Amino acid sequence: MNKRFLSASLAVILTASVIYPVSIHDVRAANETSNTTIAQEERLTAQEFLELAVTSLTFQHGSESMRQEIINKWVKDGELENVSNTIKRNEVARILVRALDKEEKEVTLADYLATANTLGLFNSISNNSDTITKQDAMKIFTTFKSIKNGASNEGVNEISVEDFMKNPGNFGYQLSPDGNYITFASAWESRSNVFVKKMNDESEPVRVTSSKDRDIAAFFWKDDTLLYAKDNGGDENFHIYSSTFNGHEEKDLTPYPGVTVGVLSNLQGVKDEILIMMNKEDVKVFDVYKLNVKTGETKHVAKNPGNIADWLADRDGNIRMATVSDGVEGMILYRDTEKDEFKPFIEIAAGDEVTPLGFSKDNKHIYATSNKGRDKVEVVKYDLEGNEEVIMANEEVDVKGVLYNGEQDKVLYGAYITDKVHYQFFDEDFEKLFRKIQNKLGVDESELGINDYNKEMTKFIVSVSSDTVYGKYYYYDSTTDDITELATLSSWLKSEELAEMHPISYKSRDGLTINGYLTLPKNKEAKDLPLIVNPHGGPWARDVWGFNPEVQLLANRGYAVLQVNFRSSTGYGKDFLQAGNKQWGLKIQDDITDGVQWAIDQGIADPDRIGIYGASFGGYATLAGITFTPDLYAAAVDYVGVSNIFTLLDTVPPYWETMRQMLYERVGHPEEDKELLTAVSPVFHVDKIKTPLFVAQGANDPRVNQAESDQIVEALRARGVDVEYMLKENEGHGFLNEENRIEFYNAMVKFFDSHLKK
Repeated sequence: MNKRFLSASLAVILTASVIYPVSIHDVRAANETSNTTIAQEERLTAQEFLELAVTSLTFQHGSESMRQEIINKWVKDGELENVSNTIKRNEVARILVRALDKEEKEVTLADYLATANTLGLFNSISNNSDTITKQDAMKIFTTFKSIKNGASNEGVNEISVEDFMKNPGNFGYQLSPDGNYITFASAWESRSNVFVKKMNDESEPVRVTSSKDRDIAAFFWKDDTLLYAKDNGGDENFHIYSSTFNGHEEKDLTPYPGVTVGVLSNLQGVKDEILIMMNKEDVKVFDVYKLNVKTGETKHVAKNPGNIADWLADRDGNIRMATVSDGVEGMILYRDTEKDEFKPFIEIAAGDEVTPLGFSKDNKHIYATSNKGRDKVEVVKYDLEGNEEVIMANEEVDVKGVLYNGEQDKVLYGAYITDKVHYQFFDEDFEKLFRKIQNKLGVDESELGINDYNKEMTKFIVSVSSDTVYGKYYYYDSTTDDITELATLSSWLKSEELAEMHPISYKSRDGLTINGYLTLPKNKEAKDLPLIVNPHGGPWARDVWGFNPEVQLLANRGYAVLQVNFRSSTGYGKDFLQAGNKQWGLKIQDDITDGVQWAIDQGIADPDRIGIYGASFGGYATLAGITFTPDLYAAAVDYVGVSNIFTLLDTVPPYWETMRQMLYERVGHPEEDKELLTAVSPVFHVDKIKTPLFVAQGANDPRVNQAESDQIVEALRARGVDVEYMLKENEGHGFLNEENRIEFYNAMVKFFDSHLKK
C-alpha cells in the first residue's frame, strides 16, 4: 500500500462511523454465516469491505499491523485511491482472487471479475448491482471459505502416529570446509547418526558414528575432522566426540563425568584446535579451554571468577569479551589483548539484553543484538569505544538474527518474525542470488532457508519448509546455476493431506495484543471442533509458523490446535516480555484462557471439548489451567511440566546459577514472594483439579526434575484421582528416542480421543 492509501485509511477511521472489528461482538458478526436478514442495505465502502474481509477471512482480530499487512497484499500501490468510495464488484473480485492465491495472468479488473465468476465467488448474490452490501459480503465470504477449505467436511485419512513421529530420514545437511564433502544425520539402529558423502561421486554415503543409545545432538567440521556432540540419557551433559572419515575410530574428547561442553570458536586458520567452554573446575560456571581435536588435550585459556555468563573470542581466537551477569543486571567487559585486564564496556541494566555476536574481520568492531535504551531487540555494531551503530531494526518485533559473511566482512541479511520469517537484505548481489534460488524452487521467502555454504559462497545447502512441508534439502552451485534435491524429510507424509497453520491475533482482557497460530483439521468445517490449546515452553520463547509434527498429528485426528504467544514470550519486545514477570498462573494464564475463549466465541471450538497440552513451562500452564480454570478443560496432558515452583527453583542445573536472579525477577523469590508462589503452584491446590490428566516425565531431566511430576501425581492419587503417568528412565527434558516418542504420542492421542470425542 502506498502512503496515500494509509493516510486515507486513517482518515476514514477517525472521521466516519467505521468501527474497527476487533471486539468479540464484531468477530461474531463478521463470521456469521446464517441467513439472518440485515436491515441496512447500505453499499460498502472499500475501507468497510476490507476491514470486514480481514476479520471474516483471516484470524487477525487483534493486531492492527498484521491486518494492514494483509490488506497490503490484497491491494497494491495505486489501487483503491479513495477508500471512502463505494467498492465495486470487480474491485472485490481482485481482492478475493488474491486472497485465494488464485491470481495468474489477470491484468484488468475485468480479468479479475472473470476469474472470480469462474471460481463461483458471486454465485450467492444477485447480478443486478455493481456494488456490494454487507449482506452480499457475508454471503460472498461464506462461498470464499467453501472454495478455500472444501465443503465435504469429511476430513482426511488417518495417518499413523509412527509416520509423524519416527525418524524423518536424512537431515541437517552441511558442507565440509573445502566443499568437497557433504554430511548429514540419518537413522541407524533407530538413532540419529552422522554420514559423510563425497560430492559429485556415485559412492554410497559412509556412516561415521555408531551411537545406539542416544541421538547425535549436533555435528560440525574442524578442517578435515568431523566433531559431534552427545549427552547421556537426556542429562544434557554434552560431550564432544571426534570421528574419522570411515567411522572406524570415535573418541570422546571431553570424557569428564558431570561436565557439559559448549563450542566457543572454530579457530579458523588454527590447525587442530578449537575453543570450548566447560564447567569442569566448577559446575556452576564455564571456563575457556583450547581443545586439540586430534589428541583430546585441553589447555586452560580463561578462568571464570564466578560471575561470567558468556565469553567471546575475536577473529584470531583471542578471548577479548566477557558478559558478567547476575541474571538481571550485568556488564559487557572488553580487553585489547589476553594479557590485559577486562574493563567495563557496556552496562546492562535490568530488562536490557545485549548479546555480542562476533568481531569484524579487522577485530575493530563488534556485532551484537541489543535492546538497550529501546523496546525491541536490534542488530547493532560497536566500535572499541562502545559507540553504537544500528544495523537493523523493526518496529513490530525483535530482530531474530543476521547472516554475516566473515570473508566479506558484511551483513548479508537480517531476519525477523511477525506472522512468519521475513528478511531484510543489505547486500544487493546476495539478495539477487537468494531470489534466484527462491524462484527456482517456487516458494515464499518465509519457506526458504540458507543452511550452509562454502568459504567462497559459491556452493550452498538450502532448505524449504512450511506448515505442510516438513522439509526438503537442496544443493545449489552458483557457478553452474544447478540445483539438486538432496532429501525430503518424512517423504511418506503428503502435503495435500496436512493442515494449514493460520497466524492469529486477539486482544487480551487487559488490552494486550496476543499473537499465535491456529491449525485447523484438513477438509473440516471450522465449526464446533474439539480444540487443544498447546502453550509453548520457556516461557521465554515463542511459537513460530512452520511444520510441527505433533500439531499435524492432532489436526489429522480432527482437533483444532491453538498455539498462543502469551505475555513473557520472546520476540515482541522488552515490555511484552516483562509484562509476564511474576505472572505465572495469573496474567500469563489469562492470555491462554482468553485465546481459548476467542476460539469458542468464533464458533470454531466446542466449549465442551477443550483439551490442553504442553511441555516444560507449557506443562506448568497445563496444570495451572486445570487448577485455576477447572471448568474450561475436559482433558489435559502435562509433559515434563512444573507443578511446584519452589522445588523448581531449588533444583535448577548448577550451571544456571548465573541466571538465578533472573528467575527470581521473572518467576518469583521463594522467600520474598512465598505467598505468590504458593498461590500459583498447582501442587498446593490439587483439591481444585477434576480434569482427567495424563503426565509424562523423563527420569534424567536436569531442568524439570522427576519430582515435579511425582509430586502432582502422588497428590492427586492420594485424593483418589486416577492419573495416567508415563516415566522413561532413559530420557530427560522431553523424549528423544524414537520408540519413546512413538509410545508417548500414541498414548496422548488415545487419551484425548477418550475424553474429547465422546
